[in-house]
Amino acid sequence: MNRQFCHKRFSNLKKMMELGIEIGMFVVSVIGVSVACVHFNRQQRLEFFARYTERYQQIIVRLPECVYDEQPVADDVLQQILPIMRAYYDLCSEEYFLYQQKYLSKKVWHEWQAGMVDAFRRPVFRQCWDRIDQQGACYHDFGLFVRQEMLAVDGLTFARP
Repeated sequence: MNRQFCHKRFSNLKKMMELGIEIGMFVVSVIGVSVACVHFNRQQRLEFFARYTERYQQIIVRLPECVYDEQPVADDVLQQILPIMRAYYDLCSEEYFLYQQKYLSKKVWHEWQAGMVDAFRRPVFRQCWDRIDQQGACYHDFGLFVRQEMLAVDGLTFARP
């Protein structure tokens, strides 16, 4: 009887140890998968940010120096740079949409928004925006955002109410 009791007790102890090992392996697996997901997510965000930064750079290098001057440009120059500026505002519009949909962190959005504010302080950027906005080329919510928040920064004027 004593031998049976010891055998049963040893068997239960062995089962508990096996269960403990299985639980430990499960916990380690969950931690491993969680760490991998965090790193994957971080890498995806970095690649996403890099793609937008690259697009921004491709647009900006095509702009003539006159866009950074403190006065508007003649209509013929404006016509030449409008396609490039349209690409810039499309990019800004996408960034705004991504922020609204919570795909962008507030930190990234505030960096991008600060760049937009700086751009809208320049007469040529406003001049191009007025033309593009009159054509209704950007989606509605972005247009409202520009008119209500970007142009309001310095009390700037714009074409459409």
